[in-house]
Amino acid sequence: MSNNSRNKELKWNFCPRCGERLPESQKEIRFCISCGLEFKSLKSIPSKQKMPPPSFQIVNKYKLKDEEITNTTREFWRPKASIFWPLISLVIMGQILGVIIILLVFLGLISLSLLNLIISPLFISIISLTELVFMIVPVLYVGQYLQNPTLKNRFKFLGLYSNKEDKFFILKEALLGIGCAIISVIIVNLLSLLLEFLFGPFLSISSIIPAQIPNSDVELLGISTNIFEIILLSIIMIVVIGPSEEIAFRGFMQRGLVRSYNKKKGIWITAIIFTLIHVLTVFGDITTSPLSSILSFIILLIPYLLISLLLGYLFNWRNENLIAPIITHGVYNALTVIMAFIFYNFPLTMLLIYFIAIMAISFMSFISYSFLKKYKK
Repeated sequence: MSNNSRNKELKWNFCPRCGERLPESQKEIRFCISCGLEFKSLKSIPSKQKMPPPSFQIVNKYKLKDEEITNTTREFWRPKASIFWPLISLVIMGQILGVIIILLVFLGLISLSLLNLIISPLFISIISLTELVFMIVPVLYVGQYLQNPTLKNRFKFLGLYSNKEDKFFILKEALLGIGCAIISVIIVNLLSLLLEFLFGPFLSISSIIPAQIPNSDVELLGISTNIFEIILLSIIMIVVIGPSEEIAFRGFMQRGLVRSYNKKKGIWITAIIFTLIHVLTVFGDITTSPLSSILSFIILLIPYLLISLLLGYLFNWRNENLIAPIITHGVYNALTVIMAFIFYNFPLTMLLIYFIAIMAISFMSFISYSFLKKYKK
């Protein structure tokens, strides 16, 4: 009996070396298209193999070649690793922030009378650089799955790459990201205003702006009158915060969860974890009452979850390319910082902006729908 007939008879569904599922529609399977194993060279074929081999259940040791990095659907790290490493990055970032603040206090650069310094845009811009940990940890981790683990290939594996066949690819993805950011700002701000109208009597007016900013390091920064600091913080949002958090949560966490479960479950779990990481910080404010903390949590939860889901589905729609989600995330954060600045320094201008936003949302939605419908990767 030939190997092919034995394979068909025994319903051999997975490669015994790499665990890749074999195509059921193909009558004769001579070799694994993933790892290249020739079946005719095997002395024996496992009987009734309907699940991946035990070795694959633990760790898939197959390493990707350069040409396989952007088109593989293989599962590498497990759900525990998908969630564990971004959370470890968060812990490391918190430790670094703690050390920086303790050091500044020890050196006398921060005193009890100068604690307002730590919520200034300049200080937030500096300590936001610690969010690079979100990028560094996944980049280091994924190297074990690559035959050629260069820095470029590591970023490419996590979704940060360009399409060489389309010379305008990066430009189109950037414009797509900017468009999604603008639409998100309009929708989330209107939603935040509605929530503030419902719960506002129980909260202070200062909760309006933070509810619209999907970043735990940004709280009420618009009170600064220093335009330079606002510009610097906006740049940090685009250059540091957007790439770091998207690589950790979409490029690493969502990618792993989607491959372990399915698209919908992976996107939602990632969005919920991303949201809780940012929103649970409201319970750390000992100056507010429990009721205010709970209401603030509700007001923050919905906008955060909305933008998290948008980023997740955008990443999935772009075939797991991070350029558009990174631009969306960074520009969204930058716009909310700028709007906070305008709100606290030029309130009438802010009201005018809201009015224009309401008038423009229908037009923007129509244009965006037409663009997204026609634009394909």
